[in-house]
Amino acid sequence: MTMPSRNALLAQVHIAKKDLGLPDYVYRDIVFRMGGRNCLDPSTREPSAGRMSEGALSALVAEFRALGWEGQPPRQKARPRRGCGKAPREHAPLLSKINALIVDMGLTWDYAHGIGLRMWNVERLEWLTREQLNAVLVALIKKAETRVKKEAQA
Repeated sequence: MTMPSRNALLAQVHIAKKDLGLPDYVYRDIVFRMGGRNCLDPSTREPSAGRMSEGALSALVAEFRALGWEGQPPRQKARPRRGCGKAPREHAPLLSKINALIVDMGLTWDYAHGIGLRMWNVERLEWLTREQLNAVLVALIKKAETRVKKEAQA
């Protein structure tokens, strides 16, 4: 497991302080106990987590965990949608044309699904009717034509 970055550790410290509901004087006492004189802010002479080293910040996060802070589990990255799911067979020719346009323009299926969402408030292309899929195809063709015109001008 890799060590979190300094900014991530500082964020965890401040989130833990908020989640634990620590008063400022208790928080600063813990910071001073964990960081010593090195963590004193020269202008205010008060302990500051921002002046601590990465190792001291890790120890401070561990201290907050010992005090009962659990934090949040790391989020899983969203998996990109691949292609179009199960669609009726009569939609196959339209979906293959949409796929060809998407590939030619270097776009993803998410872009095409987004068009369906914006036009009809339907999240997936396979749920659209034939007429709605035709309109998505027309929108992609217009985008391709616009792209070609822009490239010709440049």
